[in-house]
Amino acid sequence: MSHRDDLVGSWSLATGAREDEILALDLGQIPNPQDRRYANQKIIQIPIFKTKGLKPRTLYVPRSIVDRTYRYILGERAAVCRRLKKRGKTADADAVFLSDLGNRLAARTLQEHFRDTADAEGSTARFHDLRHTFAIHRLVQLRKAPIVNDYGIVIEPIKTLKEILGHAHISTVMIYLEALDVDPRVAEDAMQAWVEEWSSR
Repeated sequence: MSHRDDLVGSWSLATGAREDEILALDLGQIPNPQDRRYANQKIIQIPIFKTKGLKPRTLYVPRSIVDRTYRYILGERAAVCRRLKKRGKTADADAVFLSDLGNRLAARTLQEHFRDTADAEGSTARFHDLRHTFAIHRLVQLRKAPIVNDYGIVIEPIKTLKEILGHAHISTVMIYLEALDVDPRVAEDAMQAWVEEWSSR
C-alpha cells in the first residue's frame, strides 16, 4: 500500500480504531511528539469523538505511530496542499489524512486500496480485519496482565476490551474469545510478531 494507507493501517492495528474513526482525525488531535510533555511517553492518549454511536473514548497510540503521523503531516500531506495551491485549489484544512484531491480520505477508498493489495497477495483479508487482529492480541495481553481498579479488584479482560474497542454490548466482543480457544499460543505468537513489525514501521 501507499505510505499514507500503510500509516492508517498501523493506526488500526495498534489501537483497534475503526477506519472511519481514524480518517475522522483532525490536525488538532495529533500532538507534536517533540513536545516536552511527551518526552518519556511510549503511549500517547488521544481522545476521539467521531465514533460509532458518538460515544467518546480514548485511543492509546504508540509514540512511534504519532511520530510517523507527524512526519506525514509535515511531509506528504503538506506536499498535497502545495500542489493544490499551485492549481488555485485548497485542501481540507482539518483532515489529517488527505486524498490526492485534497479531500478527507474516504473509508471506502481506503478499503478498496487494501482490497487491491490483499488480492495481489492472494489474501482474503479486509481492512477491518486489522481491528480484529488488534482485539485478539490485546485480549491475550489482558489475560496475562488484567487491569486492576483503584479498589484492587481485577477487571474482567473482556470488559476492558469492550471499552477499548468502543462496543456497546459485551456480546459483540465475545467472538474474540473463540479465536483464542483454537490455540492461544499460536494466536499469541502470530499477533505479537505482526503487531510489533507493523507498529514499528
